[in-house]
Amino acid sequence: MSAAAEAATRLSNLLAYVVLRNGFLVCEHYYQGRTAETKNHIRSITKSIMSAIVGIAVDRGMITSVERPILDYFPEYHTADSDDRKATITLDHLLTMTAGFEWNELTFDVEASKAVEDWFFGGKQAALYNALPRPLANEPGRVFNYDSPAADLISVILTRAVHQDVQSFGVAHLFGPLGITDFAWEVDPAGFRRGSAGLVMRPRDLAKFGQLYLQRGRWANHQLISSAWVGTSTVSQVALGDGHGYGRLWWVTDGEPIRFFAAVGYGGQLLLVVPSQQLVVVANHEWWDVPGETAVKQSTDFYNQVFVRVVESAQ
Repeated sequence: MSAAAEAATRLSNLLAYVVLRNGFLVCEHYYQGRTAETKNHIRSITKSIMSAIVGIAVDRGMITSVERPILDYFPEYHTADSDDRKATITLDHLLTMTAGFEWNELTFDVEASKAVEDWFFGGKQAALYNALPRPLANEPGRVFNYDSPAADLISVILTRAVHQDVQSFGVAHLFGPLGITDFAWEVDPAGFRRGSAGLVMRPRDLAKFGQLYLQRGRWANHQLISSAWVGTSTVSQVALGDGHGYGRLWWVTDGEPIRFFAAVGYGGQLLLVVPSQQLVVVANHEWWDVPGETAVKQSTDFYNQVFVRVVESAQ
């Protein structure tokens, strides 16, 4: 681990770096005045935690099927645009980013970037009012397209399915059992928790969540999430090429240096889980006001310079 730790010191904007091996904390470093008690915005890692909470609702029968059309949860919505295809969008389409909505998030295009920025920071966009009316660019279920508003829709659906605030449900069935008490979760203008990028957490607590998934949903002799849900969420439901895929709000890599699954947030917020090596790796970077190209580089630099060395040292 020493080579990885040394490489981490050379990365700009790195705030925290934590490694669990076989369930034990084996490496922990903080930078730029951060400590183990500092909470960091985990951005889109929130999506993977949303997936876990959906899985708990499925396990408890509160969501009867991920194949259920999402319009069942929105009786107030009318397809005024006359696009009947929206009636075929299911919860699983949202979870696998294949709903088909017109949206361009993973790009440096100026106009698309403005739309994404407005979604997160404009203060007016809410999934309940603004996500469903978007036009469809593809048939539901056909094409992968990374779509944060779709993840925000999941939060609305989950709230309606469990009949309580998503945070309260999460505290009762996920955060509480994991001993995670010090966190914050943003709400959108309609009052729903942001399913796309709303959580602020401590690195050790994020590592606990990764360890839960490494243990197939089991924690302290209790099955918090079914092994079946963890399994289907962390294998490729959509193939993206070159050994990469997307599960249910998790990224999956079957290529080099080893198979792992990951939750990834803007600017280098990373939760990397390597089952064969019993590894959980967490990284947080500064993200606010970081340009898109730099944000991507922070993730790839950590992967290439630190994560690969961690995996090598564990082999």
